[in-house]
Amino acid sequence: MNKAKQPGINFNNIILKDLNFSRNTDCILKPQLKVDLDAKNNISEDKNNLNVELTIEISEEENNSFHISCTMVGEFSVSEGTENMDLESFSKVNAVSLMIPYLREVISSVTTRSGLKPVILPPINVSALAKNNSNVKL
Repeated sequence: MNKAKQPGINFNNIILKDLNFSRNTDCILKPQLKVDLDAKNNISEDKNNLNVELTIEISEEENNSFHISCTMVGEFSVSEGTENMDLESFSKVNAVSLMIPYLREVISSVTTRSGLKPVILPPINVSALAKNNSNVKL
């Protein structure tokens, strides 16, 4: 891979696959929320297309009065003639990094519309998460 060139991969689409939200009506969000991120990838047999399924689950740790789960699917494809990165490597960090702002918007919007103080995900170091395979704490 030439680090001076773009990866040669297109971000074609993002789809909201699943959204689940629940809360108690007297729910007051505590400062400490538990956040779990999970990514699964599916590379086509011809190695030209990639789907990444990114799921985030956020809950209030103390008494489980709030829970939101959101799954989005990102669709990526190799741009013929400009390939510079294989889809497997791209899927682990780059694809997830591109999809997080979309998850952030859904989480913020749903929590705001539910009458809660909006939950705004901070910037997430996807490289560190991939290396540590760990959960995020807000």
